[in-house]
Amino acid sequence: MQEQAFPTPASGVSIRAGQEAPNRATTVLTSVLQAARGGIFLAAIAGLLFAFNWWVALILVIGDLPGAIVRIRNAWAQFQWDRQRTAIERQAHYYRILLGGHYFV
Repeated sequence: MQEQAFPTPASGVSIRAGQEAPNRATTVLTSVLQAARGGIFLAAIAGLLFAFNWWVALILVIGDLPGAIVRIRNAWAQFQWDRQRTAIERQAHYYRILLGGHYFV
């Protein structure tokens, strides 16, 4: 049998990368544009609030801090969990291909 007939763990990663490649640039550009639009909107609202009354803006920022802290902590925990699970998920995908993939069925 030829060596290419048997999948390797890296082949699953390269197949996934090939499938995601056409949409990757669009996804990155969309994310950057959304972040820029959000920043412009935030600056406009902040300017409006400071023009109205500076203490209203201060109260709103202080009121939003607990939610922002929770979101940042949860995002960090999710990132750490994803980093720990990546190797396990790749290995599980490799075994799924070996046991039920089109190579051996």
